[in-house]
Amino acid sequence: MSVSTRFLEVYHFLKSNKMVKNQKEFAEKIGISPSMFTEIVNGRSGVGLSAVQNTVLNYNINANWLLTGREHISAETEPPQPDASVTQLLDKIEEQARQIGRLEAQNNLNKQKDILIKSQAGQIERLEAEILSLKNDAAPMVAGDAVSAVSASQPPCHKQ
Repeated sequence: MSVSTRFLEVYHFLKSNKMVKNQKEFAEKIGISPSMFTEIVNGRSGVGLSAVQNTVLNYNINANWLLTGREHISAETEPPQPDASVTQLLDKIEEQARQIGRLEAQNNLNKQKDILIKSQAGQIERLEAEILSLKNDAAPMVAGDAVSAVSASQPPCHKQ
């Protein structure tokens, strides 16, 4: 595989990773005209040293791979690993997110309980009012029954 072929692979790699939008943007960034890039794409021209150099410098492409095909296309063979403090912070954030979820669920349950308690308090007030009303309605009857009971227990008065 030639340098020009690998150069075009670099373009497709950058485009698929959304590091460039189109051929024009890529050409301008590495210091060649869009028409020169088209010539390279069509095989009518080979890539120049300055375009290779600018590609390596601007996009962190592995120069060894671009020139020889050895190693990996990207100069970063492995993504950087977060250090321990970042990992600990991420773990702490995840735990706090889980705790927030639990607290929100508990809060929703408490809201439902409050609604139920208010509903039951309203029912209790209505029942107490009904009981009071029944007592008030029953009081004259009880008083009347007491008078009747007293009258019935006394012998009738005879006038002489």
